[in-house]
Amino acid sequence: MYCPDIHHNLSVQYRNQEVNVAPCCQAKYSKVVNNQLADHPRLIEIRDLSKQEISTDDCSTCIVQEKSGGQSRRQNQQGYYEGWEKSGIRGLDIDIGNLCNLKCVICGAYSSTSWIDDYQKLGGKVLDSWKYNKKDQYNIDWLADFKDLEIVHFTGGEPLLGNTHVDFLNKLNDRDVLKNCRITYNTNATQLPSEEAIELWQQAKVIELYFSIDDIKNRFEYQRTGAQWSEVQKNLNYFYNMDTTNHLFHFNITWSYLNLYYLPDLIDWIKDTLPANRFGDDVYIHLQKGEGSCQVDHLTQDQYDLIVDRFKGYIDLEHILNAISISDKKPVQFINYIEKLDNIRNSNYADVHEEWAKVILNDKYYH
Repeated sequence: MYCPDIHHNLSVQYRNQEVNVAPCCQAKYSKVVNNQLADHPRLIEIRDLSKQEISTDDCSTCIVQEKSGGQSRRQNQQGYYEGWEKSGIRGLDIDIGNLCNLKCVICGAYSSTSWIDDYQKLGGKVLDSWKYNKKDQYNIDWLADFKDLEIVHFTGGEPLLGNTHVDFLNKLNDRDVLKNCRITYNTNATQLPSEEAIELWQQAKVIELYFSIDDIKNRFEYQRTGAQWSEVQKNLNYFYNMDTTNHLFHFNITWSYLNLYYLPDLIDWIKDTLPANRFGDDVYIHLQKGEGSCQVDHLTQDQYDLIVDRFKGYIDLEHILNAISISDKKPVQFINYIEKLDNIRNSNYADVHEEWAKVILNDKYYH
């Protein structure tokens, strides 16, 4: 099971000066010591095992997605790299810190500075490295020295909120590498790029924006706490009509107990509102399983049958059913988490998700 990321990609994740590395953003991260990135012992071990066609726990996300009939990152990446026989690092995933303007329910303080207060109220311990300090960020400039780069992917936090991505694109442009690169972003669609960013985007081979949108209207505003649905729609229209001709947009949907029942509504909205990119290219819909307290591992038989009925006619969603087992257990972790979080935020999941809440939550939840 060949994976180009194992041999050609680096995923770099940092919180201030704390740096971790992995083959891709879905693998387990290892702490970086003495700036060992491409030659990190764990990455060398994974590459050696891959050559023997031995997969590790780092590959579990892709393995599960492929077994359920979904499209994995491994499969997607095979279409991006040209000439796998080339050696060296050709792709970068750069998690540029946890600076973020939203506190999404599926997220946490590690990935969003806006989450820190609520995380502490939930009883969590906030590490110093999670407290974003603009003047104490890891210097990624040297990563632009990889002369064979073809793909650079920015995540966060919200990557469009600061200038880190712009500074790095300038470095790539100075080295005459940007013109060869596919530059991609995971963005919450609440931030617009600066004029400098747009000018740099025009120098790249391709720009791809993956909008993190998991639901619509008031459910979107509950799940992506701090965002306004009307503002996001306005921003999507802006991105669609940008003057640049080398940009594409897609959707990155995280499915969980929060939105499982409503996924068909979101797919309908995407296909009615943004069925294709401006020049006719397909809009790719990437569905990834949520982790943590909102993660769906099982449903009761009645709940599962309800979702099967809801998903009829939605080919994009069918593989999700293969990833859910049947059990009489209640999602206690999810129920307790939502109740505690709603008490902190003075919100009410059941009011906004009434149909599904009646199915999935305990009676005691209703206020």
